[in-house]
Amino acid sequence: MDDDCILDYAEELIPADPNPSPSGEGTSGRNEITDLKAALSHMQSQMQKICDKVFATGQTPTALLSSAEDTDTDCALVSDNGTSEEQNILSALVSDLEFGKTSGPPVHEKVASLLENVSKEKLSQATMKERCQKYDRPNNIESLQPTQVNKLIWDQLKTYTRNRDMKIQRVQFLNMKAMTALTVMLNEILIAKGTMDKETIMTRATDALALLGSANIDLNQVRRDLIKPELKAEYRGLSSNSSQNSVLLFGDDISQQMRDIADVNKISRRLTSTMCRFGGSYNYTRTRGRGRGGRATFGVHEHRPPSTRYKEIWDASLVLNHLRSLHPLRSLSLKQLSYKLVMLLALTTAQRLQTLYLMDLRDLHIEGNRAVFTIKSLVKQQKPGSKPLQCVLHSYPADSRLDVLKVLQHYIDFTKPIREEETKLLVSYVAPHKRVTTDTLARWLKDVMRQSGIDTEKYKAHSTRAAAASLAHLNRVPVTEILNVAGWTSEKTFATFYNKPISKKDTFAETLLSGPVNNE
Repeated sequence: MDDDCILDYAEELIPADPNPSPSGEGTSGRNEITDLKAALSHMQSQMQKICDKVFATGQTPTALLSSAEDTDTDCALVSDNGTSEEQNILSALVSDLEFGKTSGPPVHEKVASLLENVSKEKLSQATMKERCQKYDRPNNIESLQPTQVNKLIWDQLKTYTRNRDMKIQRVQFLNMKAMTALTVMLNEILIAKGTMDKETIMTRATDALALLGSANIDLNQVRRDLIKPELKAEYRGLSSNSSQNSVLLFGDDISQQMRDIADVNKISRRLTSTMCRFGGSYNYTRTRGRGRGGRATFGVHEHRPPSTRYKEIWDASLVLNHLRSLHPLRSLSLKQLSYKLVMLLALTTAQRLQTLYLMDLRDLHIEGNRAVFTIKSLVKQQKPGSKPLQCVLHSYPADSRLDVLKVLQHYIDFTKPIREEETKLLVSYVAPHKRVTTDTLARWLKDVMRQSGIDTEKYKAHSTRAAAASLAHLNRVPVTEILNVAGWTSEKTFATFYNKPISKKDTFAETLLSGPVNNE
């Protein structure tokens, strides 16, 4: 719509007064239209100046808008050469990032071959270790070492976050070793009084390039791992360590790899599909009252009804007799001492391996003839908001060989020089002496059970809870105390899953056959 048309249309909106008053009130509407025309004209002139300043087209705003309607609305700002202003900005940004695509004069063929090899093929572990051990950080340069995470922060991180940070630390470590090699080479050049050995310089430089190349390969893998969650599930295998190292992060043949994955998925779908019929597949029939697969699951339930793992439990007194033989404490190795402590903790507390793993020296309080471990982390039987679990260890003066408190104190004193900053109670008996996992604790318990004559093919490490509770109940320990120590809230749980008859060996035939033989 033209500017004059706009003004005429505005004038038509205010009709003339058919009975104008003599005092001139009837001309008020005309005066308002005149003022409106003046204001619009002033606005038009100002917009013209703005358009001339910004676009330099010399067109009126209406003409400019009309021409804009004939063009693509996605390209709001267009330069003289017909390219989008946004495209120009993006092109400039891309050109800033493409500095690696420019090339300079060629280098020696051997140098080029060396760079190509170290950039695409990672050093072996033995070679990398040998190269790294050659270059120690100068004692007056603190910055030539990977930046460590503060221990207070590190202890709060999840395992996934720790593993990801360790990968990046590995890259930093290789970079620091390469920088150390270059620093040593530069220092030798500066202090050399005569002609420096050419072979020494080349060795330093080659080591630095090899370490930097391996660091670059590791860094590319970290980048692939960070991109991996954004990929579709079927294409996440492209980020594996086997990806070819090239100028492209996921290899040069990414299209072929994706086609191969699609073909494999298509074949697998064909193999797993079933023939269909109207109303359902051939291998499915609706059963009354049981839903999909009801008859099959009902048959399994009848054939193998749910039951507890053990019908009977091993005799804990056999293990206690074996633990008595591990005495005196000062004559035991760290392995034997660890085995004895773990088994005594498992039997006297009747706790899960998770609880033994969570025992921390910072949460240990020893007072008189008892020690209390406060488990601040949630264990399996607890809900969020529950009070911290307390494991109480009492002294047993009746038999010092089974006194868990004495064994605990001796173990803490024994491991104090080797545990460094480790605060978890149970540490590995081989260097480095770090905290052990629940799997390691399970293996220790099974070793003690095996040494005591328990069938570890039948009984697992978790069976210590049932063995301890069953023996305590057999010796007429109140059920309420057993429930309190083991952390059970229901007597039914104890009666169903943990209160088992203790297995006794059939010694009649063994005694008969092992009796004295009289040939007379």
